[in-house]
Amino acid sequence: MNEALLVYLVMGFGVMVTTLCAWSALKPDSLADWLVRLWEKPWSVPLAVCIRLVVGVALIAAAPMSRQPTVLAIVGWLAIAGAVFVLAAGKERVSRMIGWVLRWPPVVMRAWSLIGVAFGIFLVWSVS
Repeated sequence: MNEALLVYLVMGFGVMVTTLCAWSALKPDSLADWLVRLWEKPWSVPLAVCIRLVVGVALIAAAPMSRQPTVLAIVGWLAIAGAVFVLAAGKERVSRMIGWVLRWPPVVMRAWSLIGVAFGIFLVWSVS
């Protein structure tokens, strides 16, 4: 696979994670509502699985070129495991997990969102 394409995929994913998590830190209910509406679509499970697979493969393939190859490879394998989990758990069980997260206090959601911002920045830095 083209090295530049891999770098752009990982950077794009990092920017997306950073942006969505920053949005969630500022307005957790706004992002949560949007994600719930998205998850209700009939194509949400295939989309979730495909995104996890593409990101996982891109992270694993880009790992040797990164500043943190072991970390990127591990995160890539975790993304692939996440795709398998979504398929195995099914939409109903994942919906219950989403509902559980949505019941967290806003301060907890904001804290996790800030961790997500740091993770997104880490991804961009690791391949830049």
